[in-house]
Amino acid sequence: MMYLCHYQISQRDQEKSQIEFMPVISQPPHHDVCKYYLDKMNSITKNLELEYIFVHADEDVYARLAQIIWKHSDLYKKVILFMGGFHTLRVRQRLIYKRFGVLDFKA
Repeated sequence: MMYLCHYQISQRDQEKSQIEFMPVISQPPHHDVCKYYLDKMNSITKNLELEYIFVHADEDVYARLAQIIWKHSDLYKKVILFMGGFHTLRVRQRLIYKRFGVLDFKA
């Protein structure tokens, strides 16, 4: 699993931003690991005095992060969560297949 951290560096220059890749962890998304990354995102927003921070994740990690954010919405209100593009397309594909699969359409 890989996390992408994107944050704005300067308040004055909206164009300038920095993208960092968080360390890759080759395990299923555990609650403690996901909470650690969310806490790290909070510390980045505080240290850089940002209004918000974007977190991109795959489907499994997204689901775990969303659960944590829903439970602690006041703590992680500056974290904006996105599912990666590939995983978003796969979810849509599965929805279409579930809806029209009974018509014997094959993908």
